[in-house]
Amino acid sequence: DSFTSLARALSARRVRYLVIGVWGANYYAPSGGAMFTTLDRDLFLPADPGNLLAAWRVCRGTGFDLFARTEPLDEPHDARLARMVVERRGLTRASDGMGTDVDLNLPRVRRHRSNALTLPPHLASPLRRCRPGVFTA
Repeated sequence: DSFTSLARALSARRVRYLVIGVWGANYYAPSGGAMFTTLDRDLFLPADPGNLLAAWRVCRGTGFDLFARTEPLDEPHDARLARMVVERRGLTRASDGMGTDVDLNLPRVRRHRSNALTLPPHLASPLRRCRPGVFTA
């Protein structure tokens, strides 16, 4: 399973992420009959350019191509591009070309009266506790 291989590689490289969405729920399903289907998998990454860049490198190293929407992600995959994607909260997708697509989701932020950008509380707490290797398979 290429997703399991990717998740193990992300954990080995100490990339911070959470498995979310339907596939996240499936890992806790009591049996195959309780599982849900979806066309892609979703990872939630903190808004950290260094972490995103490490995730991209792991994706490429495990045979996944990177996309911004339907277009290939610009080259080079460097710190400058990672900063731009994080600033814009862009979505990148990793695809192995054989049906395994993984969305690398960044947190959306909102502005408070103080004009400071903060995460909504329901997202901030899990990311604070997020540590490398949260996925075990």
